[in-house]
Amino acid sequence: MKDAAPHTFNEQISWLKFQDMFSFDWKSNEKPVLWLFHKSWCSACKNLAAEFSDPVKSKGVLELSKKFVMVNVPDDDASEEYQRAFSPDGSYVPRIIFADPTSTIVNITNTLGNNKYKHFFSATYQVERAMKEALERLKPAKSRVSSMEL
Repeated sequence: MKDAAPHTFNEQISWLKFQDMFSFDWKSNEKPVLWLFHKSWCSACKNLAAEFSDPVKSKGVLELSKKFVMVNVPDDDASEEYQRAFSPDGSYVPRIIFADPTSTIVNITNTLGNNKYKHFFSATYQVERAMKEALERLKPAKSRVSSMEL
């Protein structure tokens, strides 16, 4: 597996930069949002970037990413104020935060990881599981199957 650059989390994914979010059309967005915070000096971030760039390990994440607004926030691209807003349980990295289509943060965490660092993801299979949960929980109400309809 080739070593991924610190800011490269699979170039096949349509990543938006943090700055793009200020001009993004949140009113017409229907996709959930995945915010990925990472640092260039962080070895855990480099390891996760390598998994994202591995064609086998990232296959599920790559496919699911088409159903998300994917935001890549390297180093200190976000101001301190935004860093705090997107740090519900600490400012560790790599940190993945999920949000609804209006960018309101929702509590989707890595249930397969360390309970102290709920938004820390160290492997793509963890990210894939959380993305599937986000899609299930955040899909529009009209597309949910009601138990009354079954």
